[in-house]
Amino acid sequence: MPPAPLRMLDLCAAPGGKSTLAASILPPDSLLVANEVIRSRAAILKENIIKWGTDNVVVTNDDPSDFRPLTGAFDIIMVDAPCSGEGMFRKDPETIREWNADKLQFYSERQQRILADIWDCLKPGGYLIYSTCTYNTGENEAVLEWLYRTYKAVPVTIEHDFPGIAPAYSDFPAYHFYPHKIKGEGFFVGAVQKTDGKGFNPRKNKKREPSDSVSLPVSVKSYILQPEAYTAYDNGNALGIVHREHAAFIGEMERMLNILYKGCELAGNNSQKLKLLQSSASWQGLNRNHCRLYTADQDTALAFLKKDDIPLAGSHGEWLLVTYRNIALGWCKNIGNRMNNHYPKEWRIRMFPG
Repeated sequence: MPPAPLRMLDLCAAPGGKSTLAASILPPDSLLVANEVIRSRAAILKENIIKWGTDNVVVTNDDPSDFRPLTGAFDIIMVDAPCSGEGMFRKDPETIREWNADKLQFYSERQQRILADIWDCLKPGGYLIYSTCTYNTGENEAVLEWLYRTYKAVPVTIEHDFPGIAPAYSDFPAYHFYPHKIKGEGFFVGAVQKTDGKGFNPRKNKKREPSDSVSLPVSVKSYILQPEAYTAYDNGNALGIVHREHAAFIGEMERMLNILYKGCELAGNNSQKLKLLQSSASWQGLNRNHCRLYTADQDTALAFLKKDDIPLAGSHGEWLLVTYRNIALGWCKNIGNRMNNHYPKEWRIRMFPG
């Protein structure tokens, strides 16, 4: 991974495992755009990004074709393409019943359409990582061959020292992962480098330029560890922050994409009454020195995650950050006679394995 800041697009990101890993290993000051076209899966992606606690991610809910105006915008694009799912046969017998040979051509054409939609968004010299969770060459090697032939992409060798990884059925570097040889389920991956094209040239639109016109209340700003590093925003529902160096590019994306989440949403936008949001509790940039901590034991932590009542603590009107073994779980508020549990209702634990 190069040391300079990068822009990366995870095009088919849900449920978020690839995105959280990428957000953790990208060079400092990088930006990750995590996209999912299916609305219900995009909601799961957003939840997992919030739980991860990084602020260098933007979550979008768009078709690959919606990204076309962002010519040359990304250094890396990852396409974990929809496929026939043969790699899931061992894990999920339902995928065997759903498999149909007639679908293979459908998926191959769909994968090529996705790559064609997104190719111009890759900057000259940038890298595209293509993967599927299937085995057949028509959705794997043949799609990469089409990419080389159509766009004159250059194959990239991935250096690794894992003996269980099998080479592709091709004369170019690509890799198969079989569940009887590696830990996990089956999938395929290959990488290419772009050799031509245009770099990113943002449109000038003064109405969309970022500004410092959104000023966070002191009660909110004090929760930010390094407030000078961020630009504030008000999206109508929440007050939040994005990294200052990415604010202009995020503003450019907002002209054309459906952004579900960006940076970190800190608090509700009612300036008369502070309401801290779950995303700020999980955020790695939270100034814990400003927080009153509620150190929970295991039973109390589980009760909190079930959105049950927890023992009263703190002073009336005080917000407390509930932690377990120094891990932030969420916010609660002393409302006088009890603690108001602000853990999101839709996230609550409903049952435990017995």
